[in-house]
Amino acid sequence: MSYRLPRFSYRHMLREVGDAGFSASTDAFASTTPRARLFDDASRQLAGPTTNVDWKVWFHRAGTGSSVASTHPYQLNRILIPANHNFGVDRELRIRTNADGDESTFLTPALVDGALHTRIAPSSGIIDWELAASQAHLSAEMLELMVYAANSATIGRLGELWWTQTVQPSAGEVPEWDDYIVPTQERFSLRSGAAYINDTGQDLRFFSLSHIVDGGSADDKLYHDLVRRTTGKPFWYEHPDSGDAVSVLDDLETLANVSAPSELTMSVVSGGAPDGVSDCIQAQSNDVTPPSVDVSVGITSTDVRDSILQFDLKIVSSAAWLNLAADCQLYLAHDSGNNLNAYNLAPALLSKKPVDEWVRFQIDIENDVTLSGLQTSLDPSRLTLAFFRFYFDVIGQSVRIANLRFISKRKQPKLVEMVSARRRQISAVPTSGTFYRYDLEMLEVSS
Repeated sequence: MSYRLPRFSYRHMLREVGDAGFSASTDAFASTTPRARLFDDASRQLAGPTTNVDWKVWFHRAGTGSSVASTHPYQLNRILIPANHNFGVDRELRIRTNADGDESTFLTPALVDGALHTRIAPSSGIIDWELAASQAHLSAEMLELMVYAANSATIGRLGELWWTQTVQPSAGEVPEWDDYIVPTQERFSLRSGAAYINDTGQDLRFFSLSHIVDGGSADDKLYHDLVRRTTGKPFWYEHPDSGDAVSVLDDLETLANVSAPSELTMSVVSGGAPDGVSDCIQAQSNDVTPPSVDVSVGITSTDVRDSILQFDLKIVSSAAWLNLAADCQLYLAHDSGNNLNAYNLAPALLSKKPVDEWVRFQIDIENDVTLSGLQTSLDPSRLTLAFFRFYFDVIGQSVRIANLRFISKRKQPKLVEMVSARRRQISAVPTSGTFYRYDLEMLEVSS
């Protein structure tokens, strides 16, 4: 198990700036689902428009006409949307930033893995976009979230929108930390010997840690600021052991484990600038009989329970893909394909037909609802096969696939509230300075 120092995301730009930060170009929200819900710390109360349309939020992180440098000395490197949204694999989202507040020159920021994804088809769970370092968005003034209409009647709405900075102590070790659950049950025993259990609600999950830091150091100031700003307010926390098992599986780097029928020409190609994707596989049609063909990825039996499936897909514009809706699916299987779960990718792709743009898909293996009508007894504890099914109707059409990964949910940040925080002086030696021990206890809250 790998180890890293804890990480915190506690500066909520929308909450700090408030309604004054929204540009006049922000689309209208319904009166029953107002935009104030994007920053009210009540993620179960959704915000959004009145109809199923494309809609956007433009937000000036320092308030209209203000300078980010003078009001927000921290940097933007994370976008988080709690799980209580109604987005799924039937729509796409887009994020963009601008360094000087000019709404006409937005840029797509690179993610932490270096890839530029113009559109993202999210999981039904937490939406977590960690941005790459050394990008213009670190000091961006204008921020954009675009929500594209779904190919269903669902109106796209979310309960909270965090534009924030993730920070991490830089020195020392965390000598003690806990992750524990307290059942919310009461047990009663009568004189007769009969026993009763009263279930008072959902079990409580707590996190605690202790960290020794140098007095006056950057880490000391980080913890002091964290405690000062999170009183009575939720924030995001990543536990010290959440760095393990980032990628349960990572395939598609070569053709060694990929198979396809003779109707497809398979090759490894560069993802193509400016996407930031390096090597990927390309499937190009050389025959339209039959038009529906599979690209299969063999997998050593792998436990993907409690995981997110993530991959990148790009439709290449050398030939228009006219029948995308006919068949564009992902299948997962165990036992050599005898048990299947299918996810229809076409709805998200069809929302704007993003030809020649990478789309990042994120699918919650156990919770995202299949849209294809095919769902049998897949056992996610022993996955052995993943295959993509595409419908080609013109010779020369091609699609590219990259970064097929199953990512452990353990890595995902947890929304918490501070239960207690203590700063304790533990030594004051003239030759070594003063040291403090921070003891924090946090309660996970519903996201």
